[in-house]
Amino acid sequence: MPGRPYLIVIEGISAAGKHTQATLLQKTLVTEGYDAHLVSFPLYGETTGAALKLVLKSRHPFSAREISMLFAVDRFSAKKLLKHINPKKQRVMILDRYTTSAAAIQSVQMRREGASASEVKEFTRWLENLEYAVFKVPREDQVLFLDVPPRETLKLLKARERRDVHNRALDNFEKNLTMQEEIYATLQHFSQTKRHWKRIACMRHGVLRSAQEIAKLVRRAVTL
Repeated sequence: MPGRPYLIVIEGISAAGKHTQATLLQKTLVTEGYDAHLVSFPLYGETTGAALKLVLKSRHPFSAREISMLFAVDRFSAKKLLKHINPKKQRVMILDRYTTSAAAIQSVQMRREGASASEVKEFTRWLENLEYAVFKVPREDQVLFLDVPPRETLKLLKARERRDVHNRALDNFEKNLTMQEEIYATLQHFSQTKRHWKRIACMRHGVLRSAQEIAKLVRRAVTL
């Protein structure tokens, strides 16, 4: 009988192709016979995600813990879905962002605000305890880091902005190259120091691989 769902997180900075690769991986695993599902966080279509959107648009200076608490509640609202067992076949949950994103982004934000290394480390412990021990959301089994450097993603973001029929301008977070570089460095560090992380080399000789090429690398990295 299949055990608990296997959780795969797709990580990367803005415009690294997380949703595209999560979608392609889900389709591939379904054709291979897995009960594969995709969940994108935050859940903007739900109450928690709607509240998060308002907070993120606000000019109020929320602390890293305040922001992380809201994101954690958003993931908590999906806990039953993430833990649901299919008695007939292996269930795989493919997650576009997860707790891993909060750890990286808020750690960077804290350092930018002058927090010490020990304060950032203590925050990370607090976050993991909140999510995994208090809220009891399931731990991820694998994290696949899409390694696309910030200068490349900025070009992709600007191209996306030009194509956007709704004329949605890039937000400050997306446009902040320095911030994206710091998050990128943090994700790189995680991929080098955490055993369940794997780096996906999305660039080849300085050129971004095609989505299909990257999808093949992603599938090879998955260990079910």
